[in-house]
Amino acid sequence: NRMEDYNKRKTTENKDVKLIEFSDFYDLVTLIVNRGNWKACFEKYFGNVGVIQAKMYELIPVRNDIAHNRNISEDDIMMLNLYSKQILRMINNEN
Repeated sequence: NRMEDYNKRKTTENKDVKLIEFSDFYDLVTLIVNRGNWKACFEKYFGNVGVIQAKMYELIPVRNDIAHNRNISEDDIMMLNLYSKQILRMINNEN
């Protein structure tokens, strides 16, 4: 896994890192929608688990394209803009 690889290469110059720093977007979605985490931390911000889960899963391929320096379509850009605004409204409780 990524953390084990990092630890093998780690030198005294490297900073100590947290496990969350090795998470990718899919890991973060999984972390957020996990039943225990959802109830304890995220439900108050996002409201409906199905809505945020669907939006984030739709963003995974776009995130991957960006992370791997591939072009994204105009539709992907529009989706990113729309979903980011909707997610920020959820977080800010501006339903």
